[in-house]
Amino acid sequence: MLVHTDSGREALRALPGRIREIDPSLHMQVPLLRPTAEPEGRGQFWEDYRRLGFEGLIRRWGYTSWRGRMRTRVKIVYKRLVKEVLKCRDRRS
Repeated sequence: MLVHTDSGREALRALPGRIREIDPSLHMQVPLLRPTAEPEGRGQFWEDYRRLGFEGLIRRWGYTSWRGRMRTRVKIVYKRLVKEVLKCRDRRS
């Protein structure tokens, strides 16, 4: 059980049974001990979201390169071609 205050610690000690305290810094993740720092660029990110919308945000902040976008487009065209070829084959048989 995780306890953050002295009164919580006292209430936990009052419970019957074997309860032992451990040093949280040894066993826990750092964000559970204290808040994480606000990332740089967070304000700019939300400003871009308000200004550009979701699609613009993805173009600006996403990790899509020209090559990645072309690869995705080629896959889409390839799937469409395969689908059309299969349709034509089914019509002939």
